[in-house]
Amino acid sequence: MRGRPLYYALAVMAALVLMFAASTSSGTVRKTFHVKGFTCASCASSLEAALRAKKGVNAVEADFASGQVEVTFDEAVIKESEIRKVIEQAGFSVTDSGDGGSEQLPRKGCC
Repeated sequence: MRGRPLYYALAVMAALVLMFAASTSSGTVRKTFHVKGFTCASCASSLEAALRAKKGVNAVEADFASGQVEVTFDEAVIKESEIRKVIEQAGFSVTDSGDGGSEQLPRKGCC
């Protein structure tokens, strides 16, 4: 009888892991965007917050020094074009090449 609570706890944890794996595997995409207009870490933080506020965005990591923003998102909920739109509405521009960085652009935000 002593082992049963542990057995049930392990069974519940295994079921939760399987449910989580099933929910994250379908349509989850990780994409790196090259962004122009970052001038400081606050720029990166404000963009991260704007993207995280969107439904379907699972993770965001913005690096102002490299001009890159890595976004993990559920394609079934939010499209890449919508993410690009959020970046542009935050006052930055998205490029298709790796020439992001700290080019000065007119900003609505911190700098």
